Amino acid sequence: MFDEVFDLIADAVLGFVPNVVLGALTLLVGLAMTAIGIATVGEPGLWGEVLTVVGLSAVVGVLALRYR
Repeated sequence: MFDEVFDLIADAVLGFVPNVVLGALTLLVGLAMTAIGIATVGEPGLWGEVLTVVGLSAVVGVLALRYR
């Protein structure tokens, strides 16, 4: 029940937002995650490395879809 309601709302909201806007938003979030990850690489734990990898993956994914 909750899944169906969430899918309906997500489809309605994403239907109004162009793909270019979603790509730009993902690119900005990926760049921010990469910057935060690089800044925290030296600290204990793996959060800096995880943020860097996820952020770079988002950036590369957006750029790959943009230029294919």
